[in-house]
Amino acid sequence: MQITKVLVANRGEIAARVFRTLTETGRQSVAIYATPDRGSAWSQLADEAIHLPGESAAETYLNGPEILRIAQERGAQAIHPGYGFLSENPEFAAQVVEAGLIWLGPSAAAITALGDKAEARALAQSLNVGTIPGTNEPVRTWAEIRAFAQTAGYPILLKDPAGGGGRGIRELADLSALIQLAADQGVKLAAEDAPDQDSWGQQIGADSALRTSFLEKRLVGARHIETQCLRDQAGNFWLASTRDCSVQRRNQKLIEEAPAFLPPHTETQLREWSEKLFQAVDYVGAGTCEYLVDKDGNAYFLEVNPRLQVEHTVTEAVTGTDLVALQLAIAEGQALPQVLPADPTPRGHALQLRITSEDPARGLLPTGGTVSEIKWPAGPGIRIDAALAPGETIPTAFDSLIAKLIISAPTRQQAVARALRALSELQIAGVPNSASLYTELLSDATLAGDPQQIHTRWLESTHLDPAWREAQGLPATPSGTSGMAAEATDTAGQHVGPANAAGQQIGAANAAGSATSSGPAESAPTWAEIQIELGGKLQSLAVNTVQLREALGLCGVGGQNLGGVPVQPVRRARRNTVGSAGGNAGGKDNAVTAPMPATLMKLPVEVGQNVQAGELVALIEAMKMEQPLYAPKDGVVSEILAQVGDSLSSGQTIITLADQTKENATDEGQVNDAR
Repeated sequence: MQITKVLVANRGEIAARVFRTLTETGRQSVAIYATPDRGSAWSQLADEAIHLPGESAAETYLNGPEILRIAQERGAQAIHPGYGFLSENPEFAAQVVEAGLIWLGPSAAAITALGDKAEARALAQSLNVGTIPGTNEPVRTWAEIRAFAQTAGYPILLKDPAGGGGRGIRELADLSALIQLAADQGVKLAAEDAPDQDSWGQQIGADSALRTSFLEKRLVGARHIETQCLRDQAGNFWLASTRDCSVQRRNQKLIEEAPAFLPPHTETQLREWSEKLFQAVDYVGAGTCEYLVDKDGNAYFLEVNPRLQVEHTVTEAVTGTDLVALQLAIAEGQALPQVLPADPTPRGHALQLRITSEDPARGLLPTGGTVSEIKWPAGPGIRIDAALAPGETIPTAFDSLIAKLIISAPTRQQAVARALRALSELQIAGVPNSASLYTELLSDATLAGDPQQIHTRWLESTHLDPAWREAQGLPATPSGTSGMAAEATDTAGQHVGPANAAGQQIGAANAAGSATSSGPAESAPTWAEIQIELGGKLQSLAVNTVQLREALGLCGVGGQNLGGVPVQPVRRARRNTVGSAGGNAGGKDNAVTAPMPATLMKLPVEVGQNVQAGELVALIEAMKMEQPLYAPKDGVVSEILAQVGDSLSSGQTIITLADQTKENATDEGQVNDAR
């Protein structure tokens, strides 16, 4: 069956990336967009764009029934899930197929078999695929955790089998960390007690997030290696490339590259293991197998991601393929040998840099706001997969990605040099961003010279570690801006979208120039295209700008925008001078406040508890990132003004602190000494 129309159940750069392939291959595309994404440049790349009312992911991009209804109503034959959101939801995948549509991903059965990390571990073991020492069943008692740690050795990990993107992982460095974790759950344990004593034998609470977690040994100094795999309906398997994703912080990837530098025997082993895993579940489509590889080249299975990955772009760069086009071909029943290039062997090297609105000067705190100007780098070997255009707002309800820079060259050394040149050209104004951190990292002789020396904790133990930075004579934190000054903007709650689709460019598949916001052209066009929404559907409207300018002038509307169309000017707020997110996020010495809209995930303190400056007192999640908040000073928790699960507004007080009395301080010191 030939697929002629596809709905993309996603947003941002991945939606734009899929739309481009659909256009190139002569297929029609349907976009869905949440209210905060109204007017977004990425949605305008689709042939049709349908409004999905709602502010949150649950109301919109996770609303399976409504997405399915729109797909059927608009005559789409297939749904592409992108990554995240519903891409690994077996129930939705099954519903799509039951509705008579094509799911552009593996079957619901394959997603079920691989989506649960504990189940995937068990499957790998049954296939003699090497796994990290760990358990396949959820832990039930504190004694189980202690016994595993005694056998495997610290550090160990507690992993949520449904987690992803670095979430749902708790690391325990030693026995005291385990005792503290139990205390956070309201369970009092003691190191001097024997493991078989009643205290250690207590059941982990049924309502605890730990109840579903399995245990795993943390491999120290290991690299994070992936295999990009595809398998067609006839069982033909292709390992497109390996990838190295070891530059991470808090288990989230920042820099990805292809191919990975591996010993030949390790690469052969990963190829064999990946094919075994795909065959075992009759996997059809594109997916990624993830492994850890230690310094001796020993590999250990982590998981299979049954979808397209954020970093699929570097595989495309070194193989000369379009993985989305291959997904479509496989879904249509075509065989891989007929659609792959004559020689798909990886050539050259490619890097991907995730440019986000995360501020390096504030501990990579994600930040919303309006991007007032962007100048993309250009030249050979530079691809921009952009999530938004100048003038658009980064919604705090979703992730903080601005764009992905994909840099390719004949050698890794040349790719690094090209990436540094691209970063020097990149300019972003309106929000803090992470570009300056990448400049610092790629200038590091270790990362630039020998990727095999990089491991999953390298970044956190070097450039993100204040002590290391001080020893190297570097500033306390990396700079938080690139090129143009980053200044927070206040849109008074309004979404600032593009007034002219032709003028608001988002990065093309191979950037040939730059996209910037600007003032009115010297000679305003007679006609311009603007976007309007009619009945929930985004429509293009050609207008005479001279007449429109005159009409708006009669209404007293001032200011100019692209195409000479007057718009209400955006007010600017004062520069944000708040300190690092890890410290006093709200700027008050006696309070801990939310630095931005977020969800409260954890409160490891209680009223009356003594805390020390720098001690973890709350964990929030904002823009798909967990962010720890620490006590700004020594004190006593006097009030807790929010509960776990609450939605927090920016600046909302979570905890207030009172000064410690001398007696309390002494007692706390004695407790700490006893630990």
